This record gives sequence, structure tokens and C-alpha cells, in this order.
Amino acid sequence: MLRGMVLCGAVLLFAANCLLADGILIPGPPERPEPEAPYFSIKYHHVDVEIRDQVATTKIDQVFVNESNRELEATYLFPLPPNSVVRDFAVEADGKPMVTELLEADEAQRTYEEIMRRRKDPALFQYAGNNTYRARIYPIAPNGERRIEITYSELLGQDAGVVEYLYPLSTEQFSTDPVQDTVVNCSITSSDPIASVYCPSHDVSVTREGRHDAKVSYEENNTRPDRDLRLYYTVSQDAIGTHLLTYKERDEDGFFMLLAAPSVTAEADALPKNIVFVLDRSGSMSGEKIQQARDALTFCVNQLNEGDTFEIVTFSDNIRSFGNELQGADAATIRRAREFIGDIEAAGSTDIASAMELAMERRRADRPNYIVMLSDGLPTAGMTDLDDILADVEENRAEMEDASTRVFVFGVGYDVDTHFLDQMSLDSGGVATYVRPEESIEAKVASFYGKIAHPMLTDIVLDFGAIETFDMFPKKLPDLFHGSQIVALGRYDERTTGDCTVALSGQTPEGSQTFEVTAEFPERATSREYIPPLWAARKVGWLLDEIRLNGEKKELVDEIVRLGTEYGILTEYTSFLALEGGEITADEVSERLTGPAGAMG
Repeated sequence: MLRGMVLCGAVLLFAANCLLADGILIPGPPERPEPEAPYFSIKYHHVDVEIRDQVATTKIDQVFVNESNRELEATYLFPLPPNSVVRDFAVEADGKPMVTELLEADEAQRTYEEIMRRRKDPALFQYAGNNTYRARIYPIAPNGERRIEITYSELLGQDAGVVEYLYPLSTEQFSTDPVQDTVVNCSITSSDPIASVYCPSHDVSVTREGRHDAKVSYEENNTRPDRDLRLYYTVSQDAIGTHLLTYKERDEDGFFMLLAAPSVTAEADALPKNIVFVLDRSGSMSGEKIQQARDALTFCVNQLNEGDTFEIVTFSDNIRSFGNELQGADAATIRRAREFIGDIEAAGSTDIASAMELAMERRRADRPNYIVMLSDGLPTAGMTDLDDILADVEENRAEMEDASTRVFVFGVGYDVDTHFLDQMSLDSGGVATYVRPEESIEAKVASFYGKIAHPMLTDIVLDFGAIETFDMFPKKLPDLFHGSQIVALGRYDERTTGDCTVALSGQTPEGSQTFEVTAEFPERATSREYIPPLWAARKVGWLLDEIRLNGEKKELVDEIVRLGTEYGILTEYTSFLALEGGEITADEVSERLTGPAGAMG
């Protein structure tokens, strides 16, 4: 029994710490000791992916088998990619589909617990924090099966014309038996011509269907997949590379998604810059993370141009610096900097605020200032409140009005606080990038530094002409760097439709520049049904940030619940509830919760 409990705990721990993973079914605690620990095996794992103009919709179909000799309640853990939107959740019990409704989270939880006491077949799918979702399923009979289907959408990033899709398969190695059937089918459709399709992780079949379409397929039988499936495709863009996608029902306000990556030619000689590298050397960075950070920082220092000046600040619960001011990037100084980096060891707690304050003091007003922070983003000393740190960084940044200051972050490892680091970079017009322990440092850092070395557009403004737009996210457009892309989602007034010229304006080292593209905001366009939920998810994210910064208010929570239920989005405040039989009505829910046998009766 002890051995079995350790194994089950290991699977649960693995699932909780993955940034991305396919679903794992975890047996609940037994009511009394059993001679053998319960396990679930995976009968089959089918994945259908549709990628249209960087929007990926992934449908997962898995069947789990209870290999134990007793009835179980099980927990299904499913970490999703950041900023993804759960569109649907379905459970099939003994060949019969269960009806799924999206309800307010507390209401769904109480209903599930009340019906569970009646030994029915409920299933509850809810947000569990840190991009992880949890399904509770009861009961699963000995040797019984449960089929689980989840559909989610995500907006894939584009970097220098390369789009990456990741579907993690590695957790299937924890299945009791080999997976009988693993199939992944992916279709790609792009408005820009697809130049190439590449999968470095698996032996896949790629079929091209014209310049704008491709199909990718992968299949294995009786195996335990132990690697995540990574798929890359490249697109060829015109000089502007700006696309507007819309969705609108007749007589209703419409939705739009703008993808913009203007192709600005970088100068042969890079603009001289002041750069302060800020490296976390606290105990939380120990092991592989500090080695990754040292490698990344060494790469950046080696890529400095002769006209650049730089400084290195390292921090734990005390602050150390390479010099007392910005240093010239000559060969001798670079050599001493590499030696300084090589001696960095991880120990102590994490004082991010003091390190960022010193980095701000090192700036000069003679040229653009860049601050590059490498960290796992978990402050534990000095100022530890994340909102206070963000406010302090922004206040210090704004003190130097004569020269711009961009803050860039490089997150290392699985424990990184992406929200905190993203916000720190976004507030200053910078960018954030992340690397997992198993990924190539060289590739990630090369792309990251390329963005810093070649800013393309700053202080960006969008003008939609006569089209009245509202509720656009992000509220503040980020700067555009070499190889990066702007993605904006918003609404447009039903009274302002038709053709217009969308103007994207900003500052470059050569001065002000404007890109224009002709676009149509139609009276009716319903083929891209994925746009409204993506917009709603962006707005929900903004509302959650407001709650985090200013406290929970009823009107904000009500709006999150409204958006979640209207657009079928799973949030902290909404949950999917699946039951046997017919549809759940509001009266039935109320009766179950308040009646004589109800959870609140």
C-alpha cells in the first residue's frame, strides 16, 4: 500500500508542476486500506487540432479505465497553455453521454456534492489555479471506463514568421499500461502562404494542400509517449503583414482580431544602447535554473555591440554589481564580465525590488535604456508584494523622461510567475520570454536578444478610421520588436460597418512611420466563431487583473460570470457540471440546493 501511495503522489506532483500537460486521472483517497493501490490506464488518446490564422482549437478525446477492484471518485488534472479558453467539456459514462452545463462555480460545486451523496453520476470541471483545471468524476466502477472530451482554443505566438504549436504527450508515460491508440491530427490554414512545416519531436506525416493549407498526422499503438509533440510552421509575409479577422451576427455589435507584424528593415549598424542585466542568484534559482541563467547572460554579453554600455546586477537577499556604473563593451571588459558571471552561485532569498531599484539608478539619459532581468519571478525578501514591486518599478522608470526605459524579462524554469513578469515588461513596452529546463537556451536567448537589438515600432497607435471600436485588448499596445507581432482583440459598433483603412503608427530610430492596410468590417460574418470567446477571455483576464489590483467587487465578478456563461468560458467563477439524464434547469438547481434533501436544506 505504501508503494502504491508514493506512485500516485508522484503522478499528482508531476501534474501540478507542469506548465503544460495532457490530462491525468488521479484516484481519490480510499475509504479503507486496500492491499493494492488503484490505478487508471489510458485506453486511447485522440487529438484533433485545427489551426486557422494562428488560432488553434484542440479537441482531446481520452478513455480511462479503472484498473482497481473498487469504486472510485477520481480527479482529472488538466493544465492548459496560458491564455487558452476552455470551450467544451464532456463525459461519457458506460457509453452514455452526460449532459454538461456551465454554471456559477459555487452553485456547480454544491450541486455536484449533493448529487454525489445520492450516488448518481455527476462530473465537475473547474478552475484549479495556475492554468490548471480539475475534473471530479464519481463513481467509476471497478474495471469501469470514463470517456473525457475537452475542447480548448488558444492564440499561437509568431516569432520572426515562425508559429509554434505544442501538445504535451509526455504524461502518458504514467499510464499503468501502454496506451493502445495514440493519434494526433492537425490541419493548418493560413492567410499568409505556408513556407514550411516541421516537427522535430515525432515522426509525422505532412501533406501540403496548396500554398495556404497543410495537414499533419501522428499515430502510435501500444506505447507510452514520453515526449511533447512540437510543431512549427513558417509563413511568408508581404511588406506590411497585417490581417484583420472578424465575426458578426446581423444586427449585433461585431468582434475583430488584428494580427500585425510590419516588416521594417533593421539598420545594419545597431542603435547604441545602455543595458543593465539583472540576474536572480537566490536559492530558488539553484540547480539547473542558475546554470541556464548563467548561460543566457553569457550569451547576451557576448552579443553586445562595441558602442553599447552595460552593467550586471545580481541579487539574492543582498545586491552585487559588476561595476559602479555602466561599462563600455570593449573586449577586455567583456572578458571580465564573463568571469564575473562564471562565479555566480545561487543561495539566499529573493529581493527583486532592491535589484530593480539599483538597475534604474544605473541608467543614463543619453540613449535608450534597456533593463534585462533573468529570474524565476518569486520575491521572498525586501518588498515581496508583487503589486508594490510593479508600482515601484514603474515609478522609477517614469523619473527619467529624457530617454526611454524598456524592461525585458527572461523567465527560467517551471516555477516562474508569468503574470508578474509579463506585467513588469508590458508596463514599460518591453517583452517577456520563457524557457523550460529541457529547452535550448541558445535558441530562446538568440530570439530574445534579437528583439532587444532591433526595436521596430514604439509608442504604437491604431486608427480604424470611420469604424467605431471599443473594448479592445490589450488596453495598451506593446512595442513591436524584430520578429514579434501585435495581437489585438476588440468589438466594433454594428452601425459602423464596411471598408476602411486601418493605420498602424509608431516611432522608429528613423522617425515616425505609418503602415496602412485596407480592411472590411462586414455587417455579417460568422465563419470565425472562435473570435468571440478569445475576445471574452481577454476581457476576463483584464477583469481578473482589476480584481487582483483593486480587490474583489460584485460588479466585476458579475461581469466575469456573465462573460463565462455567455461565451462558454471556464473561469475561476464558473464551472462545468455534467449529469446523467436531461438538461439542468434553474428551478431544478434551486430545488436540489434548497429542498429537504438538498445541500443547503
